[in-house]
This record gives sequence, structure tokens and C-alpha cells, in this order.
Amino acid sequence: MKRVIRRPKRWLLACAILLAVYLLVGFIGAPLIIAYVVLPRLSDELHGRITAAWVWCNPFLLTATLDEVRVEDQQGEAIATVERLTIDVQAATLWRDGIVLKRLEVDRPGLHVVMDEGHRLNLLQLLPVSDGSAPATLPRVAVEWLAVIDGQASYEDLSLEHPFRHSARSLNFELNDFDTGSAEPGRYGFEASTPAGERFTLDGGVSLTPTRTSGRLILRDLDLKHYTPYYQSVFETVVNDGRLSFAADFELEPFSPQPILKASVREVSLSSLRAEGTSPIRARVELDGMIDRIDADVMGETLTIGVVQLSRGRFVFERLQQASARADEDGVPADVLRIESPGQWSARIEQISADDLVVGLVNDLIRDDADRADALVAVKSAAVEGLDAHVDPVTLRVASIGLDEPAARLVITESETVDMPDIRLHEIDLTAWLGGQPPQVDVESITITNAALDAADRSQEPDVRLQIDQANVTIEKLTSQPETYAQLTADARVQDSARAVVTARLIPIDFRQSTELSLTLSSFSLLPLDPYSERYLGHDLKSGTVQLKVHYNIANHQLSGEHEIDLDRFYLGDATNSPDRLQLPVKLGVDLLRDINEHINLHVPIKGDLSDPEFDFGAVIVRAVVNTVGKAALSPFAFIASSFGGSEDQDHSFVAFEPGSDRLGPLAEDKLAVLERAMTQRPQLTLSITGSYDPAADALALRRTILKDELAAERAEPLSHHDYRVAIQERFAAEPAATGPDARPKPQTTAPRQAPVRRSPIRERSPVRPPPRPEAPERIAVRSPASAEGRPSFAEQEAAALADIVLPETALPDLAARRAAAVRDALLQNEQLPQDRVRLATPATPPQDGPKVIFSLE
Repeated sequence: MKRVIRRPKRWLLACAILLAVYLLVGFIGAPLIIAYVVLPRLSDELHGRITAAWVWCNPFLLTATLDEVRVEDQQGEAIATVERLTIDVQAATLWRDGIVLKRLEVDRPGLHVVMDEGHRLNLLQLLPVSDGSAPATLPRVAVEWLAVIDGQASYEDLSLEHPFRHSARSLNFELNDFDTGSAEPGRYGFEASTPAGERFTLDGGVSLTPTRTSGRLILRDLDLKHYTPYYQSVFETVVNDGRLSFAADFELEPFSPQPILKASVREVSLSSLRAEGTSPIRARVELDGMIDRIDADVMGETLTIGVVQLSRGRFVFERLQQASARADEDGVPADVLRIESPGQWSARIEQISADDLVVGLVNDLIRDDADRADALVAVKSAAVEGLDAHVDPVTLRVASIGLDEPAARLVITESETVDMPDIRLHEIDLTAWLGGQPPQVDVESITITNAALDAADRSQEPDVRLQIDQANVTIEKLTSQPETYAQLTADARVQDSARAVVTARLIPIDFRQSTELSLTLSSFSLLPLDPYSERYLGHDLKSGTVQLKVHYNIANHQLSGEHEIDLDRFYLGDATNSPDRLQLPVKLGVDLLRDINEHINLHVPIKGDLSDPEFDFGAVIVRAVVNTVGKAALSPFAFIASSFGGSEDQDHSFVAFEPGSDRLGPLAEDKLAVLERAMTQRPQLTLSITGSYDPAADALALRRTILKDELAAERAEPLSHHDYRVAIQERFAAEPAATGPDARPKPQTTAPRQAPVRRSPIRERSPVRPPPRPEAPERIAVRSPASAEGRPSFAEQEAAALADIVLPETALPDLAARRAAAVRDALLQNEQLPQDRVRLATPATPPQDGPKVIFSLE
């Protein structure tokens, strides 16, 4: 009986001893083992140091608590701290394969992550160096509940040109029912905030067998300015302000045979973005925007974007006074835009809409305000629908583009250059970049409504301003497909009163292959272009409007064009003596072209080879117009002959007379009829008439006329030609005959007779008094063959008789004046021309241009 009673006591004693040992080990041994064995072992494995100020274990609850845990790197810098770490192990760990944690609680942890100048992360420096062998299989760990409570974290990136520092607080993380050996995902949740007011929320599920996670990330009020060091180094951009918010559903499975990385972003909001580009584009951007949906499949390389809505966009470029070329270490210009290959991505944007957009220029990005900048382009609203982009093959398709009330400004500076931002991007060979295949672009329609353009040319004095508004443009089938035509129609108001209409049919990918273009401009006032007239035409512009019809046809790089130009009341004023003026009598040419209705109608054809690198389209048009005006200005009478029914084989700049005569012949009358028609149809012209004579031919003819009159007076009857010859011979026969083989008429021993001055009725009316002429020769030596009897010939007899006649000094000038007066009377006899438009000019001294009247136009 006693032995039976003793045995339970022994068992109780053994249990008590075991319990005491268990308690001793649990309360005292386990903390010592953790503090002096486990933590040093972990320190060695992590190439750092892990310490705890206090370790406490509860063997009854299977819990361990570590206070003031500290993880240091090899330099003794703290990487992580934990105010209290609580580990609650389930008893099932004793018989299950792996560790089962009922609770793992991390109270008030702190994490300090540093990326040094060598791009080494301090956390990774704690990990052992891999020997290249396959990683060991993860131990089986199951966690029913893991919590990080009220943590803090800081991050420093010293590898950037401008070091980046950031911190987060109120870090809270919770993980439930996680098992490294189970495919069932554990649920987690994370939230944090920053001193800048940023808020992060993340929840979802995660598993390691297979490695997979999915969930939702919500980010609110991300401060874009704080992340400027990253933008500045990658995009050479400084962000001064801006907040980003979004919510995204994601799915990640990186190690499966078919990796998955998908994201569906909702409610993307960008507010008050203010950014400045530094190089190569000096620009400032101000933008607010929203995107309702972004679906991205990274592995499948697809991107779908729903509605993109932008508002109050400001894109302001700085005027660069001087451009300097820089090169990087590879010798490539530093301002080349480097773009990596986009892979095989395809993207679609369902709709883009924008309100109140402005592109402008400022002189100083820091000082000037974007709202006060000189706007290059401003758009009240814009919309893009159905945008699809694919990389393989490279295609871009857009259903429609709409711009409402866009306004643009074009300025030519004093140096005759276009005032544009100096972006200086080098040309990128897109074909080579895209794998040798040119991109395919298809835009179904582009609609522009109520557009405006304000153009200013500050290279002229004063400035030239041109305004276009109420412009409506439609473009259909804009494509890069070869042999495919696009259609363009446009109409606009120009300078408040004129109207321009444009239609075109062309192949966009190469308009030089095939293009048809027509332009009609009506009622355009030329007065705003007066500075051009003063500079290049050499006259100021008094008045004028233009009607213009243009048609161009391009086929196989060959251009042919027709210009129908109708100028109404186009008058030039005073000369300006500009050094750049055309060296042509432009005003005369214009006056010749202007008809009685004050219209100038010009037909100006042009031709050219667009494949010629020397071809200048604008210069060809200007040269064609100048040639048309110059032809009239330089050859005015040829222009009159061709325009008013005259013979182009005849020179209409003069009319000829018979020697000694002031009577108009049939040919002269025909020329005057043409000239009268021209003067009637060109009421702005003034005709100047200058009489002239031939000193020899006209003097001989006048003496002959005087001689005939004297012989007729002696016979008291008019003389026929035969009677004239007989009278000469009779007068010569009355003189003593000379003998010998060289006999000639005897010289007149008496003084030569002074011929009377004959004045015609025309001469009596003439207001012009010819200048005095030098004394006429006393003899005219004319030799003719002698007659068979050895007597002088008739020609010698006549010459001897004429030599006796001395013309008055005013005879020839009077003849020239009578001729000019006869022409003037003939032009005025129909009373179609005012007398002040046909005037007699004082001839030059002596006028020896022949027996003619010479015309000039003013």
C-alpha cells in the first residue's frame, strides 16, 4: 500500500521538476538564448548588428517580446528600430511542419533607407553575398495575424545630382492568414501618410506558392514637387507644384510561366501642375487634368485609356537669344531627344478633351507670368476621339480631332526670323527607330471652328499686321497611306472684310506627287501692306483692294499654277527712295495696267520643279508678278500695241514723217488711233509729245519745197514733177556753159537767197518755240553722173539750185514743233482726251532723232 502511494508522489515531483526546468528555460533561458545566441547569429548572417534592450518570454503563452530592437549596418548606423516586437507562437508549431505564428506584432517601428552615391542600398548590404547557387527553399511559415503599428520610415537617395529625402509616418500594416506553403492568399492592408499631406492605402491578397499578389492602391495628394530630383535627372524638368491622386486595381504574378502585371487605374486627378523644362526645351507647363480610366497590361504590352480631360493648360516657352551646341561623352549633341525602343506596345485613347489651352512665349521664365505671356497658340476647347496606337506595325488611328476657337500668333522679328521657341531638337530618324518601317497614320477627320490668326511682321517700319478670324477648316482622310488622297476645305474672314476660301485634294505623305489646290480671296484691302509697298515698290500705297483666284496643280513634283489677280483702285503715291525698291518704273507699269474702270487684271502663270533644291515657291510667285508689271513698265508702248489692237511689229513709241513734212501718213494715223484708245482706257496716264527732225534730210526737203514754190511763182501756176524738172533745166540753161571734161555748174556769184519762213496754221497755234539752230550750209555738194553731152545731170543742176537757198535758223525747230502739234491735234480732234493729258514737251537741243514725233508716258 505504501509503494502505491509513493509512485504518484514521484510522478508529481518529476512533473514539478520538469515544470520548473521548463519555466526556468522559458522565462530565463529563452531570453538569454535569443539575446546571446539568436540575435548574434542573425547579425552574422546579415552582415550587421541586431540588438534588443530587453527580451522577455512567456513559456505558458508561447510568446516572446523584444523591446527596443535595433538593426545597425557595419558602420554602426541604425537602419531599423522597433519599440516592441511581440511574437506569439502557436503550440501547433511543435507537431506541424514549419512555424505557426498566431500573432506577430511590431509596435512603433522605424526604418531608415539610404541609397548611397554608388547606387548601393543600405538594406541590401545586410544580405549575404550570393555564391551563384540556387536559392534555398523558403521555410514553411504560417502567420494568422501580423501587424505593424504606428511606424515611421525615411528614405535618402544620395545617388542623384540633387539628393532626395522623404519620410512617411503613421505606417500601419496588417496581414491575416498568410502561409508560405499555401496557394491561398493572405489578406493584407497598408496605410501611411507623409508630412506633405500625402496618403497611401493598399489592400489585397498575397501568396508565395505561387508568388502572386493583387489588390487596390489608393494614392491621394501625391506632392509632385517633392519628387523633382527624379524628374530633373531623367526629363531635365523641375516641378514647382502639383498634386496627383488615383486609385488602381493591380494584379502581379512575376514568376509564373506566363508572367502577369496588370493595372486598372481609376479616378486619376492631376491638379495645379507647374513644371519648368531646363534643357533642351526651356519651357513652363501649367495644367489641370483628369483621366477616368487607364487599363494597362505590361506583359501583354497593351494600354487603354478612357476619357482624358485637360483644363487650363499653359505651355510657355522661353525665347533663347543664342543657341550653343553641346555634346555628351559619346560626341552626340546633348540636345538630341533620346528615346528608347517602345517594344510591342499598343494603346488606345477613347477620348481627349481640353479646355482653355495656351502655348506662349516669355523672355524670362522666372519673372514673367504665364497669363501675361505672348500666346503663340490658344484653344478654347479641343477633343480627340478614338485614338488607337500600335507599335508592331507602327500605326496611329484617330477617329476625329476637333478644335474650337483656336487662336494663333505668328511674329516675324526685326531680324526677319520667325519668333518661335528655340527648341533645337535634332531630327530623329523615325523610320530607323521603328525598325525600318515608316509609321502609318490615319485620321478620319479634323474639324477646326472659329479659328483666328494674328500675324505681325516687325521687320518692316511700321509693323505689318494681318488678322484672320472666323476660320473654319475641315480635313478628311488624313493618312500616310500612299496613293490615298485627303480633302481639305477652309474659309475665313481676313482683315474684317475680306473672305478667303481654300479647297485642296492632295496625298499627305507626299504632296509633291499629286496635289490640286484652289484659293479665292475677295475684297482684301491692300492698305495694311503699305510698308511693303514703300520698301519694295518704292512708293507709298494710296488705296487698293484685291480679288485673287489661285489654282495649283502638282504632278510628279512638277508645279503649274494660275493666278487671276484683280486689283481695284490700286494707286501708288509718292516715291520713297527705299534702297530695297525695284529698279523699275513701277508706278508707270501699274498705271498702264489699270483700265478705265480702275481695275487691274493680271493673269500670272507659274511653273517649277519641286524636286529642285534651289526652287523657292514664294520667289517664283513674286518674280512672275514683277515680270508682268515690269514688262509694262519697261516697254509701255509694246504693251499698248499688244493690248489695244496695234501691230506688235510696229514701234508705237513714235510716228514718222516724210522729210520736210508735218503731215500725218496712214501708218502714223493707225498708231495714233491705237494710242488714243490706250489713253482713253488708261485715264491716269499723261502723254508727252516731243517733235524732232533730221538735220540733213529735213533741211534738203525744206529747200526743195522753197525752190518749187519759187519756180511755181515764176510761172504763176502749180508745177508738176515734169514741170519742176523742166524749170530746173531752164534756169540752169540761162547760166553760161562751162567747157572741158570736168565742167561743173558755175558757182553763184551773188549772195544766196534767204528763204522765206513758212508757217502752217498748226505752227501758229503751237505754244512751243523751237530753240535756235546753227546756220545752215551755203552749198550742198551733190555729184551725179554727167549727161551724155558732158553737161551736168539733173541732180547736179538741182543741187546747185538748192545750194542757193539758205534756211532760217528756226526752220527745222519750227518743223519739229509743227509735227508735235499735228500729232497733238490729231489725238484731241475726237474730244475723247482732256488737253492736259496730252502735252507738248520741250525738245532737247538739238533734237536730231529723225523726222518723227517721240512719245513718252508719265
